[in-house]
Amino acid sequence: MKFEYYIVYGIGKDFGSPEKVNEAFEKFGEVLKKYNMELMFWGGSFGTQEGLVYAMKGKMEDYTSMFGNQDYADAHPIESGQRTNMVLKF
Repeated sequence: MKFEYYIVYGIGKDFGSPEKVNEAFEKFGEVLKKYNMELMFWGGSFGTQEGLVYAMKGKMEDYTSMFGNQDYADAHPIESGQRTNMVLKF
């Protein structure tokens, strides 16, 4: 069993308009591809304090390789309060 899915919650950056949010997630998805990660979906969360949620798919070593890289930090749509749930694949 390995972690393969990552559900991320947080308080999103203020992009100013729905169109800008879409553009930001398109850019974020492209950055994730550089690290062999796939942005599966994103949206607003329900029943949590955080207003933004997205899910990614990939290997744990690819997931951890993103951290500390400027392109990932710049494109990341969450401003604060990030929480990640890692999901196993059987």
